[in-house]
Amino acid sequence: MDCLDRTNVVQSVLARRSLTLQLRDLGILEANEIVENTGELEKMFKNVWAENADEVSRQYSGTGALKTDFTRTGKRTKAGALQDLSNSIVRYVRNNFFDGGRQDGFDLLLGVYRVGGGSGVSPFAVKDKPLLVILLPLGIILSIFMIMASFLVQSHATYTYHLLFTTFWLMVIVASFRMIFRHGLDFVDVPRLERSQHLAGSGASHDNIQMVALDGLEERKPPFAEKREGKVGKVA
Repeated sequence: MDCLDRTNVVQSVLARRSLTLQLRDLGILEANEIVENTGELEKMFKNVWAENADEVSRQYSGTGALKTDFTRTGKRTKAGALQDLSNSIVRYVRNNFFDGGRQDGFDLLLGVYRVGGGSGVSPFAVKDKPLLVILLPLGIILSIFMIMASFLVQSHATYTYHLLFTTFWLMVIVASFRMIFRHGLDFVDVPRLERSQHLAGSGASHDNIQMVALDGLEERKPPFAEKREGKVGKVA
């Protein structure tokens, strides 16, 4: 069974025990010998399991596996913990902002989605995201850059000016994050192909499950636009 992260650690322990028993049955190891004491074989065994975990993880999550330092060395290390932190951050970003197309690719490749179902409208014929969805992250990056520049670049401006300048850009960052958290789904890269509500809730077998486009996805309006239209309607 292919596995990664903690499952890989546990299965590597079981696999080592299984390999020990097999080598004993073949007469390669004595009855009291174990794989852990074989030197090069043990090193090769650990690396094979760690490399397998990394390859499976890259296909699944876009990064190497977690806890491979334990798989390779038999103990946790500071470098391994930092690598796990880095992989977790990258996974979070990829999963939320770049994973929709990957999941659609899996569904198409594995035959879970069958072309021709649904309303006949391509699920990929979706309008671009609203401008604010693009501008808010850029605004955060610009704000951080401006704050850093105010501290790094020498200036004859007064302390009060620097304080007001920094406060302004901090307020931009806070306001941008509030809008992002409030309308988080508009920033997430969701899969365009989704299970049919009828089939998903009917207990249909995997072979009979079809995928259909999100109903009305191409017509969905962002909350920013909905609020703006609501205000115009009230004025009218």
